[in-house]
Amino acid sequence: MKKIFVLFTIIISTFSFGQVTFKLKPNAEKGKDALYGTTSQHNGNNYGNNPIDIIVAWTFNGESGSMYTLFDFDLPQNAMVSNAKVKFFANNGELGNQEFHSTLSGPNDSWLERITSTWDEQTLTNLNAPTTTDINRVSIPATDSVNQDVEIDVTQLVNDILQNPTEGFGFLWKLQNDNYYRRLGFCSSNNSDPSKWPEITITFEAPGVTGKVFNDLNENCLQEANELDLSNRLILIQPGNYYAQTNEAGVWHADLPLGTYSATLINNDLNWSSSCSLIENFVVSDISTAQTIPSFALHSNLSCSSPNISIYSNILRRCFSEQEIYVQASNSFQASADLENAYAEISLDPLFTLDSATISFVDLGNNLFRFDLGTLSPNES
Repeated sequence: MKKIFVLFTIIISTFSFGQVTFKLKPNAEKGKDALYGTTSQHNGNNYGNNPIDIIVAWTFNGESGSMYTLFDFDLPQNAMVSNAKVKFFANNGELGNQEFHSTLSGPNDSWLERITSTWDEQTLTNLNAPTTTDINRVSIPATDSVNQDVEIDVTQLVNDILQNPTEGFGFLWKLQNDNYYRRLGFCSSNNSDPSKWPEITITFEAPGVTGKVFNDLNENCLQEANELDLSNRLILIQPGNYYAQTNEAGVWHADLPLGTYSATLINNDLNWSSSCSLIENFVVSDISTAQTIPSFALHSNLSCSSPNISIYSNILRRCFSEQEIYVQASNSFQASADLENAYAEISLDPLFTLDSATISFVDLGNNLFRFDLGTLSPNES
């Protein structure tokens, strides 16, 4: 066994005046991606929990056919997006290397199209596949290697979805040439490696007022790199009894008439307290422009760490060297206190020989190894 090292993943949002940038990397529960196939083998089969998103033209039990991947993200409403990119990470071997990228019969360049009718991740099959449009579809060049990650500019498609909400339900990914054998294979939101989940980064300007709520761990009213945003927090805006709620990135937005207002963070949870003011005053002088107001900061009244550890590897082959095991040890984002004197103990099968690791370790004997991690802040891995 060659290497053991630590991974981490995070949801990030940043602000500048009138502009918001956030990155979403949803897990299996929050993510929406699925695939369907066109052959009789695929008839009526749902692949909503597949760990790999596949775009392929191949033969299936001797029958030629294709498979398409569909995905969707929670997008900011009533916004004009200035930049949007999705990133997919190459198959990490969870279903075997037969699902890596392939250009066996020719290039695997592909199309990304807008989905124009509804679909459900858990019920999607080739028998109820949604409709799509090729308007403003994105051409994706062929891959150069079997494990190439792909980043796609979807700015125009995202704006098309936002401007046509009754005909905007995410994206469909398909090959430009369905002559077998050619394939793309990426990790889905159901993959066991969180660092490989699909992600979207969006920068947008929205006429109206935007703010956010975050977990202020050190209670200094400034959001640090390890302080996560808080979703599902309710904001009351007066006068007018306007309500807004934060999304997964901790962002809330409101379209308001001209006037002078106050925004109040409604905090009915006894487990949370405010680090600074719960009220922000602001003026809307132009309804066609965007503005942001200072963030609301909360901190937990419960001092609890939340240790979490997972282990993952690609296919391991006996008698081969330089193979890798990945370990993620973290104080999860639900934590409200540091995890002090943290360590991870990894027990390896007797057939494995540990050669090296990216952090120091102590051999405890019987193929058990201890990795001292020090202090882990909430959401630190």
